[in-house]
This record gives sequence, C-alpha cells and structure tokens, in this order.
Amino acid sequence: MIKFTLLTLLSLVLLSCNKPSNTQTELRTSSSSKLNKDSAVLKRISLNEAKKLVENQKTNGLTIIDLRTPQEYQSGHMENAINIDFYKNFKENINKLDKNKQYLIYCRSANRSRASLKIMKDLKFKNVLELDKGIKVWARNGWKLVR
Repeated sequence: MIKFTLLTLLSLVLLSCNKPSNTQTELRTSSSSKLNKDSAVLKRISLNEAKKLVENQKTNGLTIIDLRTPQEYQSGHMENAINIDFYKNFKENINKLDKNKQYLIYCRSANRSRASLKIMKDLKFKNVLELDKGIKVWARNGWKLVR
C-alpha cells in the first residue's frame, strides 16, 4: 500500500512539472506570426523574429507600438513606432486601435509589454506579438533606433 501511495504521489509530481505556466496557458499562440482567421496570435517573439518583421513592415502591415513613457520614447525607438504610454490611459488608448491588425509591442525590458499582451488579449485583439526582453536588448545588438 505504501509503494502504491508513493508511486501515485511521484506520478502527480511529474505530471505537474510538465504543466505549462499560467502565462503560456492564458495566451493562444501560433507558430506563425501571420493572422490566422480561426485563432488569435498573441505571443512573445525573439529578437531575430522581430527584426525580420520590422524589416518587412511595409509589406506585412505591421504596426509597432512602443509602450514606454514619452521621455523614454524620445531617447530612441524603433523606426515608425508609435508611442502609447503604458502608464497613461493605456487600456483606453489601445482599445481605439483596429483589433484585426498585426501589432508588435515592446517596452524597455518586457515587463510592461507582458502586461500589455494580456490586456490586449482581454480586449480581443487578434494578432499581437511581444518583443521578448525589450528594446534594451535590441539596442545592445546594435540594431537601429531613431530619435
């Protein structure tokens, strides 16, 4: 009986280790960054994935959103990025955007963008990509910022 109980507990522990985190289960993701009619694409993307999207921004209809304060934005941002300050009426301002367009969001270190991704999911945005690790890593790689 003790062996059975220990085996059952061990099985439960192993199963719980494979359970995805809350963040992973909250966001429906797709392996493609293109809009899929049947499911929303809300996910974090790597620096290299973001760089490719930004380079093809004119053809893919991508809107880049910098979530930092206006002062941070003025210190250097991605080319063609619009500034929507996370700390000033973010939900109200973001809710004015077309929920069916493709967006790339970023902040300094990905804390605000992670929170924004969840808010945008709750507001029923269909295609939002979050730059993992934020603009500071983008800049550290020597990639273009404009002032």
